[in-house]
Amino acid sequence: VNGKKSSDTAATATAPKGDAIYFLQVGAFTKRADADAQKASLAIQGIQTQLSEVTADGNTLWRVRSGPYSSIEESNPARDKLNSMGIKPTLIKASK
Repeated sequence: VNGKKSSDTAATATAPKGDAIYFLQVGAFTKRADADAQKASLAIQGIQTQLSEVTADGNTLWRVRSGPYSSIEESNPARDKLNSMGIKPTLIKASK
């Protein structure tokens, strides 16, 4: 218990609890159909994801992300499962 509390305290010192949320980005596609296909494939494996659309420099990307997670530690089981599937997710930190 103390070990966990220490790591929580360390995390709180760098990022106050409640100020950030985390996502695991598993893909970014120029075609929504490709993003939908990855989302469906992950759903079959038991990993729920969401799509978000972002436009930069006139180009639209569809991001496939798992989350949100309230801490990095909370995202670890999903990250481990993705890694075992050969998918290397990127941890994204966002403001609430």
